[in-house]
Amino acid sequence: MKFIDTTDYSLGSFGSPTQLDVLALEAYMLAPSDEILRQQIRTTTGIEFANRHRDLLPGDFFRDICQSSLNAKPLQMVQEESLAPFAGGVIAGTILNHAVGATLEGLKGNSVSFAVGELSRRFGYGYSRATIHNLWREFKTVSHYWAAYVSAGIFNSPSAPPFPCTVDSLAQFLATADAFRELGQCTRAWKSPETRILPRDCVRLDCSFELPTLPSRPPIFFFSKSL
Repeated sequence: MKFIDTTDYSLGSFGSPTQLDVLALEAYMLAPSDEILRQQIRTTTGIEFANRHRDLLPGDFFRDICQSSLNAKPLQMVQEESLAPFAGGVIAGTILNHAVGATLEGLKGNSVSFAVGELSRRFGYGYSRATIHNLWREFKTVSHYWAAYVSAGIFNSPSAPPFPCTVDSLAQFLATADAFRELGQCTRAWKSPETRILPRDCVRLDCSFELPTLPSRPPIFFFSKSL
């Protein structure tokens, strides 16, 4: 699997987490293997951020972003184009949650395949097992970030959590994603031909601020065979 270069952006480059860091994370989660699309998302959402906070930002910020804005996609178009990748990311994050959780709980059967079957059944038309397997392969290198989002309660709360997180919760979100990455890289699903659920070359965004130490494992969602 091709390694994804993340050297073009460091989270916390303004000295502390900002909404721009959240937007950069969002772009990597939605377009892990498409650098052009990722840059388009970052440009459009960055312009929207600048417009909302124009009274608080220095003039040189707008001079730097002005050239990029000339060919930027409209925000509504980016949002519409992100619907399918969002669904694919949620699927990948759910698979990682289940694969790790089911294995840690000692559930029998190939936990990845079981999750694929459950998701195909629940998502319905357009999401065959083959389609979901392809989405898992596409988003696997960023599935730990999506797993952190799924872990925040997308399936058991009346409203979806902010995507991918708020500025205040960014450090906690990244620490949770790291926990899922580490679990995925050291856990082998039952009878799986793969030695580990996640590859070694998962995306890890450079971060200049310190992440908290989690007191315990994050909440892990997994399907029950009784469902």
